[in-house]
Amino acid sequence: MPEQKNQNLVWIKGEIKKKQLAFILDDCFSTNELTKLVEDCFSGFLEVNLAKEYEREFLIHWLVEKFFYSLSSFHLITEKLSQKSNLLIRRIGYMNTKEIYYFFSCLIELSTQGISGTTIWSLLIDKRQSVQKHGINLLKNCNYLDFVPNRFRNTDIHQELTDKKGNHEQEQINLVTDELKNRIDELKIENDKIKHQNKQLKGKLEFSAQEYVNLEISDDIRKEELIAVEEYQAHISSIEFEKEQLRQKLAKQSLELSLIQNTKQKKDELDLELSTLEDLQSRSQKLLHRVVSDFESSIDKLEWIHKSSNQTLRDIKCRLSDSIQNVDIGEGDTKTTGTTPKEDFTDHQTRVGVFVDVQNMFYAAKDRYASRLDYIKLLDFTVGPRHLVAAYAYIVQIPEIDQSGFLSLLEYNGYRIKTKNLRLRGDGTAKGDWDVGIAIDIVSMLDILDVVILASGDGDFCPLVELIQQKNKRVEVIAFEHNTAMDLQRQVDKFYPIGSELLI
Repeated sequence: MPEQKNQNLVWIKGEIKKKQLAFILDDCFSTNELTKLVEDCFSGFLEVNLAKEYEREFLIHWLVEKFFYSLSSFHLITEKLSQKSNLLIRRIGYMNTKEIYYFFSCLIELSTQGISGTTIWSLLIDKRQSVQKHGINLLKNCNYLDFVPNRFRNTDIHQELTDKKGNHEQEQINLVTDELKNRIDELKIENDKIKHQNKQLKGKLEFSAQEYVNLEISDDIRKEELIAVEEYQAHISSIEFEKEQLRQKLAKQSLELSLIQNTKQKKDELDLELSTLEDLQSRSQKLLHRVVSDFESSIDKLEWIHKSSNQTLRDIKCRLSDSIQNVDIGEGDTKTTGTTPKEDFTDHQTRVGVFVDVQNMFYAAKDRYASRLDYIKLLDFTVGPRHLVAAYAYIVQIPEIDQSGFLSLLEYNGYRIKTKNLRLRGDGTAKGDWDVGIAIDIVSMLDILDVVILASGDGDFCPLVELIQQKNKRVEVIAFEHNTAMDLQRQVDKFYPIGSELLI
């Protein structure tokens, strides 16, 4: 923008006429403003103060001359004109060409409004050439008198001022010339120094050029090394990443191992506690079974003694009755024949065999009644007045349970004891029953038995019952009704349901 403005000012200086510039100055400035502008243009001359006494036309003429022949005055005058026309300059800058032609087409009208000089100057310094030419066209219509110095009064004073001004200017020129000569000498010295420096710089430049070539070579080498370093760094980064992954994996595995170790430790502690508890439980159970067994043995012995006493008493009564009957018969026979007959109990009594599945009876009583079966009462109840050939008790022994007292009691009360140990299968289950053994014993004794009494509710004995009945033998079953197969109840000749009277 400053360069464009300077070009406009140079254009104005070449296009505008002196009388046109005088018209602009006369319209734009008052006398005091013109006087001040003249003083500024003639700065350094004391005589310029006399210009205040001169007429307006002389001041305008003087400024016109300075405008065209003094560069400093030219810039000063154009600056003052631009300041004076500032508002119009900005206004015209916002207007388009048609609007400018319309509003600023008549110089007389502008003069009437008192803005002809500022308007023309605003048009001349506009950056648009069409607007500048419009300003020149308006100036061509102005009719301003040409200024001639001898038209003014006090021409002698004017001449005197001009002479003094000329002498002073000559002195100033001489001083400036001397200063210029001194400055030229200094510049020559500076020029020599610069040439010397240029020579040195040229040598340095050549050296620098060689150094630059060397640096380029070094730079290529460094680039190759940098590429290698970057590849190495990338490899290191990859290793670091793998290392971090391994570290995280190791930390995870360490945590898992720690958890496993803690779990194993807790498991060992629990196993130890469990083993201790199991050992205590086993000892407690053994002690409990021993106490219970001893207690049961004592009770069973007492009951046996009581039952034995009753049985002995019944036997004595029976024998006494038989003896009395025999005595009566003997007396009659003696009278007839004089001889005593032999006793033969087998012709008058039924032969009975009792077979007790202790395992079946024990769990049936325990599950339903939480009690135990009285095997002595069972034997008396089932046999009655009939002749007991044999009574078998079939028992499955468990190593952890001591049954010696119970077995002694049964044996003491007339039972023949048959035992077998509990067997463990390969799948972990246990096997222990006397079904086959009981069947073999019954079949082997059928020839000496009239009645088979089976103490079991197991339906697997149905085929055995059918076989016994085919041999014209009687089969009776005594068992808990809830634990006896219906087929077995229907098939046997007599079924005795066990009630509370046989429990202890």
